[in-house]
Amino acid sequence: MQEIGGNQHSQADKEEAVKVSGQEKMMGRRIQWLDRLLFCPEDQVQRQAMIWNTILSFLNALQSALLLFVVSRTLSDVDIGIFSFAFSVAYLMIMIGNYGVRNYQATDVKVRFGFKEYLKHRVMTCIIMTICSVGYVVVRGYDSHKAWVVLLCCILKVIESVENVYHSEYQRGMRLEVAGKIGTVRFICCMIAFLITLFATKNLVSSFLVMDIVALLMLIIPIIYTYPKVTIAENSNADEWWRIFFKCFPLFLSSFFNIYICNASKYAIDKYSDEVVQGYYGMIFMPVFVINLISNCIYGPHLVGLAKYWADNNIPPLKRFVRNQIIIVIIVTLVIIVGAYICGIQVMSLFFGKDLKPYKMNLLILLLGGGMTALVDFMNNIITVIRKQKILVWVYGFISLASFIITPIFVKNWGIDGAANSYTLVLAIQAVVMTIYVLWAIKSKKS
Repeated sequence: MQEIGGNQHSQADKEEAVKVSGQEKMMGRRIQWLDRLLFCPEDQVQRQAMIWNTILSFLNALQSALLLFVVSRTLSDVDIGIFSFAFSVAYLMIMIGNYGVRNYQATDVKVRFGFKEYLKHRVMTCIIMTICSVGYVVVRGYDSHKAWVVLLCCILKVIESVENVYHSEYQRGMRLEVAGKIGTVRFICCMIAFLITLFATKNLVSSFLVMDIVALLMLIIPIIYTYPKVTIAENSNADEWWRIFFKCFPLFLSSFFNIYICNASKYAIDKYSDEVVQGYYGMIFMPVFVINLISNCIYGPHLVGLAKYWADNNIPPLKRFVRNQIIIVIIVTLVIIVGAYICGIQVMSLFFGKDLKPYKMNLLILLLGGGMTALVDFMNNIITVIRKQKILVWVYGFISLASFIITPIFVKNWGIDGAANSYTLVLAIQAVVMTIYVLWAIKSKKS
């Protein structure tokens, strides 16, 4: 009887083992399928990186525009203005979180700092960013509704800033396509969460709160899965993360000043006008960064290669790339302005469900400023690539001071007209100065 019982037990064990083995094989196939979905073959990395970086850049650039579209058709004009202003504050605060490190880290091909240092540094900057966000809404003395909308929007950018340091490392490890894919999934999930909550509650605070929770989950889960499978740079200076504060301080100041310059008109409207005016200006301001988006999609995936050109003293292809990109920005800007002149304001009026026809000239002027913004952003990246970032502090500092003086005067006296004109004027001056410097710096280095 014992033998029979033993045989039955042994048979049951075998069946259980077969069952477990089958489950493991099934799980293995699922993991292999997911790996193939996320990680493309080595010979396709560059092409896939360009595609997915373009998709994610496109989505991120359109984030506030797509959400503003829904908000403009769901909530009041006052809420539209609060929403638009919240994003302008959040974009300024994320410059503290990112600290201008993204392109420096991605192009750190000689591994001056390992990933652990970059991560420790990012945790500290995000803590500072959170404190500054809370301090901002307290000092400004907004009512509870506006304060919570601004603060929750800033928290969303804190989460994106943490994601950014991982994506930078994936780019340095030649896996930018993975960063693009998981970033796209996070973006889509966040958008769906915001829209469902907004339709259900008609409340911005609830919508941002749910989106923040989903963003946090969609940061943690994909990173846990992909991080062990990506080449992570390490060195022996793990305790020197604080040096990044000094190394990238010029980049931080320049990026912070850059966002201030781009949004100075919105800050002036917040001071001298009301949320309704802020909302309408926010709507016509939305297309401004389309030119920069297109430009960034073209040169973004090439930054590591451009850094290698400079490091290897291979100047001719770098010089050629810069000149070609300037031409591309000019052509794209002219095409978009012509398109906007023909039908842009009509399309935007339909898109947002508001009569924007009185602001047609403002839109054209802002799009010209958008071309200047794209040129400034590209030159900023090239200056980072050639490791001349200290000059950025002086350029951005001077332009920020000019904007701080000019923009409030223009907005106070001419409203939206003054906001559009001051934006384009300031960015045009900056674009000319930075382009001249970059061309001179590249020409000065002997190949």
